[in-house]
Parts: sequence; C-alpha cells; structure tokens
Amino acid sequence: MKNPRQLALDLAHRPAFGAEDFFLSQSNELAVKLIDDWPHWAQYAQLLIGPEASGKTHLVNVWILRSHAHVIAARDLHKTDLQQLPLDQCICIENLHDGLASEDVLFHLLNKVNENGGQLLLTSRTGIGDLVLKLSDLRSRLLALPSISIKAPDENLLKAVMIKQFSDRQIEIEPQLVEYLFKRMERSLQAVTQIVDELDRGSLGTGRAITKVLAREILLDKSS
Repeated sequence: MKNPRQLALDLAHRPAFGAEDFFLSQSNELAVKLIDDWPHWAQYAQLLIGPEASGKTHLVNVWILRSHAHVIAARDLHKTDLQQLPLDQCICIENLHDGLASEDVLFHLLNKVNENGGQLLLTSRTGIGDLVLKLSDLRSRLLALPSISIKAPDENLLKAVMIKQFSDRQIEIEPQLVEYLFKRMERSLQAVTQIVDELDRGSLGTGRAITKVLAREILLDKSS
C-alpha cells in the first residue's frame, strides 16, 4: 500500500521540539523565519499573529524552548512585578486577544525590556487594530512593532496535517480518501482535526475500517 506521507513530499518537513511534527508551507513560512532568525531580530520586540489551530502556539513553544523565555499570559499582567522579570533576557506575552489585565504594565515592560537589552515576543489571534486598548501610547507602541501573520493554510498543508493526525492514531488511509474528504469539507485546520476525530470514533464504534463509505455516512450525518 502506498505510504500516505508521500502525499506531503512537496512540503518541507521540520523536526518539532516535542511529539508533533511541524510542516512548513507558504502560509506559515514568515512565522517560521521569525523563529529561525532569533536571536538576531532587527527589533527587540516582535508580534506573532495567528488564528486558533494555525500552528502559532507550536512555533511559540519552539521559541520558548530555544530562548528559555519567561512566559506570561496577557490576562495575568496585573500580577506581574517587573523587578522580578529577566528584563535583559527573553519574555513571551501570550494571547493579547484575551485582554490585557494591565495596559500600564505592558507599556512599562516594553520600555524596560528595550532599555535592558532583552527580547520580547507577543502573540495574538487578532491584529493590534482589533484589540480594545485605552492607553493610546501603548497602542502606538504596539502598532510600531514588526508584525508577522500566519496566513490561512493552503491545501497541501491541510492534507499533510490530516495524514499526520491519522498516522498519530496508527491509522493508514488511502490517498483517494484524502482527496474525497477535501472536496467535501471546510478548508481549515479545525475542520481537519474534527473530521479525523469523527472518522476515528466512527471506525472504533462500528468496528469498520475508515473507507469512503464510512466517510460518506459521517459527512451525511453532519449535514442532516
């Protein structure tokens, strides 16, 4: 039987710092370059934007492991004592879209990290223009930072992720089934994860192999 991973041979494959593989594609290549360019960033702070399940968290985790960064959730900034932070090292502020507990703390953190020669990575699911910020100086400072966005995944990336998720469950599927599914499903990473999970549960629940027939039944059931 043809190895399903052959479907993804035209994708550059990158080893992950963990159990998962990470696939490089046009949708995420600028974000990957940002991580690869560290510690030689042109500016002390960088903003990485990507929707849910875009691979943003995976890339950030790679950077955290490489840089030994101190990690703070944006919603926890009110608990942060700047004097206790390694301001001359690396800090990651995650999930600006969840809301900032303290805009003043983030504004002063940006200043202190810059003054002390540290580096800062900020992440969000949305751009700065979509964030609710009261402090105009903070908005201006964030808008001035280099911003990298992860684009919508292309078809090759989605197929590679689907094959990987099936493989992680010790399921080998025919390339024709991958093509069949992609003609009938939403083109998103969330949809890939959902359909893989539904097919796996459907197979286990019925004792049947994952075939086009089973996939058709599950897709019809979803649409009804």
